[in-house]
Amino acid sequence: MYALMSEGNPVVVTSLDAIFFRILPKEALVRFIEYLEVEEEVARDLLIQRLEIGGYQRTSLVEERGDYSVRGGVIDLFSPLYPLPIRLEFWGDRLESIRQFDPLSQRSQNYLRELILLPANEILMDKENIKRARSMGRLPNRFEGGMGFPGQEAWLNHFYPCLDTLFNYLPQHGLIVLFDSHRGESKWEKMKKRFQGDVEKFRKEAAQKVAPFPEIEDIMVPFQEIVQHYENRQRVEFSELDIGGSVARRKAIHVKGQIQLDDDMEIRLAGRGRVSMAPLAQKISRWLESHSRVVLVSRTEQQANRLKEILGNYDVPMGRVAQHWAEIPDGAGLSICLGRLSKGFTWPDMGLYVVSEDEIFGSKKGQSIRKRKAHKDALSWSSFSQLKAGDYVVHEEHGIGRYGGLSNMKIEDKVNDYVLIEYARNDRLYIPADRINILQKYAGADQAHPKLDRLGGHSWSIAKQKAKKSVKRIAKQLIDLYALRKYRKGYAFSLPDHQYREFEAAFEHDETNDQIKAIEDVLEDMASEQPMDRLICGDVGFGKTEVAIRAAFKAVSDAKQVAVLVPTTVLAEQHYGTFKKRMDPYSIRVGLLSRFKTRAQQSEILKNLGIGAIDILIGTHRIFQKDVKFRSLGLLIIDEEQRFGVKQKEALKKYRAMVDVLALTATPIPRTFQMSMMGVRDLSIIETPPEDRLAIETYLSPYDEALIARSLRFELERKGQVFFVHNKVKTIDYMADRLSKLVPEARVAIGHGQMTAKELESTMMRFINKEIDVLVCTTIIESGLDIPSANTILINEVDRLGLAQIYQLRGRVGRSKEKAYAYLLISRGSVLTRDAEKRLKALMDFSHLGAGLHLAMHDLKIRGGGNVLGFAQAGHISAVGYELYLKLIERATAELKGDEWQEDINPEINVDMPAYLPGDYVMDTDVRLNLYRRLSNLSEKTELGTMSEEIRDRFGSPPQEVRNLLSLMSLRLLLKNNGISRLDVGSGWLAVTISPDRKRDPKRLVELVNNEPQRFRFLSPNKLRVRVGTFSPEEDFSKIENAIESLCLS
Repeated sequence: MYALMSEGNPVVVTSLDAIFFRILPKEALVRFIEYLEVEEEVARDLLIQRLEIGGYQRTSLVEERGDYSVRGGVIDLFSPLYPLPIRLEFWGDRLESIRQFDPLSQRSQNYLRELILLPANEILMDKENIKRARSMGRLPNRFEGGMGFPGQEAWLNHFYPCLDTLFNYLPQHGLIVLFDSHRGESKWEKMKKRFQGDVEKFRKEAAQKVAPFPEIEDIMVPFQEIVQHYENRQRVEFSELDIGGSVARRKAIHVKGQIQLDDDMEIRLAGRGRVSMAPLAQKISRWLESHSRVVLVSRTEQQANRLKEILGNYDVPMGRVAQHWAEIPDGAGLSICLGRLSKGFTWPDMGLYVVSEDEIFGSKKGQSIRKRKAHKDALSWSSFSQLKAGDYVVHEEHGIGRYGGLSNMKIEDKVNDYVLIEYARNDRLYIPADRINILQKYAGADQAHPKLDRLGGHSWSIAKQKAKKSVKRIAKQLIDLYALRKYRKGYAFSLPDHQYREFEAAFEHDETNDQIKAIEDVLEDMASEQPMDRLICGDVGFGKTEVAIRAAFKAVSDAKQVAVLVPTTVLAEQHYGTFKKRMDPYSIRVGLLSRFKTRAQQSEILKNLGIGAIDILIGTHRIFQKDVKFRSLGLLIIDEEQRFGVKQKEALKKYRAMVDVLALTATPIPRTFQMSMMGVRDLSIIETPPEDRLAIETYLSPYDEALIARSLRFELERKGQVFFVHNKVKTIDYMADRLSKLVPEARVAIGHGQMTAKELESTMMRFINKEIDVLVCTTIIESGLDIPSANTILINEVDRLGLAQIYQLRGRVGRSKEKAYAYLLISRGSVLTRDAEKRLKALMDFSHLGAGLHLAMHDLKIRGGGNVLGFAQAGHISAVGYELYLKLIERATAELKGDEWQEDINPEINVDMPAYLPGDYVMDTDVRLNLYRRLSNLSEKTELGTMSEEIRDRFGSPPQEVRNLLSLMSLRLLLKNNGISRLDVGSGWLAVTISPDRKRDPKRLVELVNNEPQRFRFLSPNKLRVRVGTFSPEEDFSKIENAIESLCLS
């Protein structure tokens, strides 16, 4: 709307549905808009009030459009006008700077001179508007909290004397471009009918308890009025048919569209048919012979270079890739240009032929030219909290306790932030917040609450000793596996050729950086004589299957067969469809072995497998049976290996000795476990999400049947499917019946754990095959399923589910280019505070930024986590926690190998100065806790410098306490590098305790003490006293660092 009012010639793309409804009056929008400039005086408090009026929601962290936050002299906001959120830094009421920042990293990116402030909501909640709305009756309760909610625009006319249409914003000289306008009236009638149904339903339920629901005429623009608007303006109409309008006013322009490549063009492997790009190469050559200008348009530079390489194999010369149309050389010739074009066109009179990438390789899904960064760095500074009060934690010395919160306290005349850990018998331990890294979030092998240890008790040391004994056997097996891998030889596959390049270019998505790296890792492994044993770890929908498909294509290209092993029949069917779709154009034969196949069909499949007539076989553990014989098996792909039983894992060990093995898993693998697996299994991690993972719109709402009906109908109208999660088997039939009555046109089915395996599989297959529109199910719905057409999920009674469960359920949708929706429905009578709503929503959004791998330490049921290597150790994992158990494995493995093992040093520093993050500087406790965790985990001074800049950027000029804290972190890094476990700072002296775990030359220290006995003195074999003279730690911290460096311990 603002774009249509502003200068220049904006292009606004909209839908018929959007112009059917009345919108915010132009005059009200103009009255709200405010222009802010750097160095001008801005009433900060009035600006905050204006943000509230404009529908911005105050949060601790700005991550979404419509958010704003206040931290001292810094105001962050995310305006609908800008692609990135904005950071305003004030000095009093003087606006010092305007900066855009990344919502993931929260770091500033570039400076602006001015800001145009637009509202975040069409309903402006100023006093006049609220007074007018209340005069028409009581508003729905959800307005009172100031939170937006789905469907709130229905009350728009309560807040303004009159509403506008989109045409009121369009300048009189504006041009309207219409596509298939003859369909408009039928769409308008359909929308009106749906809206009438919602109105009637609401009126019955509300029973005059709130302001009268608006009449349709108050909200929808009459269709004849719409027609009058565009008939009185300049317009261009596009239509496949010549329909309607005055002949005198129309001029037809006939455009020859979309280039048709040969219908018989097939992509086949060399030796099985002609090569794939030959028809395109021949056509381009003919165009060039006629001295035409040929332009190929590709979305990304990576794909453009692939196309250039492929056509080069057919002697079709091409210059460099043009970044935009203006760089394309004039005159005849072949060029390739970056851009977004779904279909090409011909212009014979101009001798111009344009071909799009989609016409060559098929359409891409979820595209974005913008490069995406891996989000692993963003995890730390999201609003996701590592710990919350009541969570269980593990202290390596004191055992399992309960996190009790972050407190600012004065202990021994020193003010600091402390983390409270509660132990058995009301024992309490306070840990300085800057040493929070000595704690681990507890995660066991089951959901049971662990037993709290006692401070000074023996239970923890006994549990650790038992765990240490159990890991020795695992360490021995790991070393045996390592030796086996090192000395056996397998088949070395050939390197990728141009046929492989054509195959990868046909992938319908743009690969993420992590995905590309994983594919390269796999191809490198396959080209080696040492058999591959690689694990690909990544969240559902992050592209693991495509990595497996590329490996399978390479294997079949070298005349080897491929087995794909999956844990369930439903997943087998889905993988079969995915592999077959990718392989069919290349004449690669894919077979499926599952219980859905008859005996006769199974016999035929096994016969073809034995003679090599099947290249890729997909199946469940049925593949392990004796009658399954491959002619020349070269690659085994295993999906979710941890879900197989002991017998299947024994069989897998046999395969690992013979063929290349590629395993896929969505199970989180913590960093410590990665270290344990080094040399045993190679690991590739895909944690960069595809672009569309950010598209999920999440709503929190009380149970509302009008909302449910609207969301179901919306999804059905775009030919999609819906999950409705109702986690009560007793009432699931009633809920399904209720939904059928709400939306009679929907095909509704039920799925839950008390059904037989065959019934559940049959239901899921019908859903996958789009024979079911709405699946009413419990939380049993398959986590590994990828159903791109299911893009709406409603979770009933969400307040009864854990955060991890909600995370998993929400991950079922949002895997296609369609915008996805998640509706979290709260039980009637339950009330969530605004903070709770935001916290839950922030967690849901965070969990889709590639956080699946990091969720292991948050509300996680370890899904076979202790069993990824094939060793079930659930009891010991529960006793000491997942992370510590894996650390014990790592240590035992190193010791058995004869490698040197050094414990991490976490120096303790006692110095009399306040060093913490004040609550009035970093106001949100969760954000402070995350900053402490990140600071305590730093390993390099460059990282500390970067983080210091970030803190200054996000929160403004740091007070003395924060500067002290940063100096303390710098000192801790120095102590760690010098093997010092403790430093006590006194008046003019230091007491340095050297860790006994670090090897050092004692002669050097003795020589140092002998040479300067007035300055250095041994207090014990590992403890040294150093004189430094009188100084103030806050004013001259460098004196401490210089004294430590003079010891020359590193």
